[in-house]
Amino acid sequence: MNYKAQLEMDPQNQQIKESLAESYGEWADMAVNAGDYALAVEILKAGFSDTHSPDMAWNIAGIALKGMGFGDLFQQATKGYNMFSN
Repeated sequence: MNYKAQLEMDPQNQQIKESLAESYGEWADMAVNAGDYALAVEILKAGFSDTHSPDMAWNIAGIALKGMGFGDLFQQATKGYNMFSN
């Protein structure tokens, strides 16, 4: 049984959500490695829809900005956010 089917049976299971989010992340990484940032963003949007993972939302922003040539700017913003959010 796949993670999506398991999540439909047990929508509150955090471990299944994390495993599903990880799978979407791996698929998105493959798209990024192929240079298809738009596909990677679409994969992560689907993953966010299924898991509502805040980490996935950050990954969507990061990949979208990287695809537009703003990867360094996103890394700086993330570091600044992490510095002040802790």
